[in-house]
Amino acid sequence: MSIEIRNILYASDLGDSSKYAFEFAALEASKHNAKITFLNVVEPPSHSAETIFGNLSDKNSFQAMRQEGLQRIRALIEQRIDKLCHSSGVTLQHKPEARIEEGHAAETIIEVANDIGADLIIVGSRSRTHSTLERFFVGSTAQNVMQLSTIPVLIVPIPADS
Repeated sequence: MSIEIRNILYASDLGDSSKYAFEFAALEASKHNAKITFLNVVEPPSHSAETIFGNLSDKNSFQAMRQEGLQRIRALIEQRIDKLCHSSGVTLQHKPEARIEEGHAAETIIEVANDIGADLIIVGSRSRTHSTLERFFVGSTAQNVMQLSTIPVLIVPIPADS
């Protein structure tokens, strides 16, 4: 049986250690001539934050600020993609697509993976830094994605020095 990987969803929090996990995504994409969608999930503002900003400005100003913030994140992702592609030394047939979604991380990653028809989800994990109690009650995003997904998930452990 042969598994064809055409679409890879790489989810990143844009942290400094994202380079390490991206290299795995780039290698897999290169091996399979696959496309990469580089996803960053932004948590929605809390009700309290919306109320505070709503009292300080009108609703249109708040929405405009959110859109401006998302555009800045998109620009950061585009820069990060270019930098990571250049530094990884891997030649990709397709330039990774930047995508920003608002929602809760694990659920949104699964939704986007299904939306783009991903054959593989790649996420980095620093789960070693969480205590056993934290992992039990909260769990890491990578762990939650693995538990919720019907699509294969590659979890890349981030080295402590990254």
